[in-house]
Amino acid sequence: MAKIVSKVDNGALDRARGESKVARSTARELGHTMQALRLETARAWYTHEVDGWDGEPFDAWRGFGEVHWRQALIQRQSQTALDWLEPWVDLNRVRAEHPGWIAFWTRECLMERLPREWLRWAMSEVQALRKVTPGTPVDNQIATYLIDYDVFVTGDRAFAECVEVIRPHSPASLATTSVSPAGDGAVDHLLGLFEKSARQQHERCQLLVP
Repeated sequence: MAKIVSKVDNGALDRARGESKVARSTARELGHTMQALRLETARAWYTHEVDGWDGEPFDAWRGFGEVHWRQALIQRQSQTALDWLEPWVDLNRVRAEHPGWIAFWTRECLMERLPREWLRWAMSEVQALRKVTPGTPVDNQIATYLIDYDVFVTGDRAFAECVEVIRPHSPASLATTSVSPAGDGAVDHLLGLFEKSARQQHERCQLLVP
């Protein structure tokens, strides 16, 4: 599947893997650790004047989102994003009114309205402190779906640990993670979760009946 995605999206997955390695290397050079991670207070700023920026530091997730979507939509590096959003977003106007784009990302947009952007940034920060694997960028994307579900089952313990690091700081409720064993044990694990969910639903129904 990764090979198919790489061809369809012009090598975006390979670029993302390279970016993950660079982020990991940078974090090690700067001496960043899990204990020193500050997801709630991390700030960013431009190193030069940018039209639309007031010159003051802004939340780090905002800068991450601005770069991600500028590359995807304005610089047209993600055909998938363009296919989904170009019919609904006037990209010519965005390019013409770049100061407004910068002001939107650095000040105007609200974390509560863009929780997936925060999640993508936070997961990348945590991932930079762990060993990079070919699945690292994919895990980052998967994390954005955690706000849609009650339980997320995974065989990747490292991914589940990353989720637990960001959970206390997330602007949206995240699915409970359940680490499944590999092989045949995964079937029993899933069946056990289904049975537990059924019991909980039954108990709720009993409480609602007068």
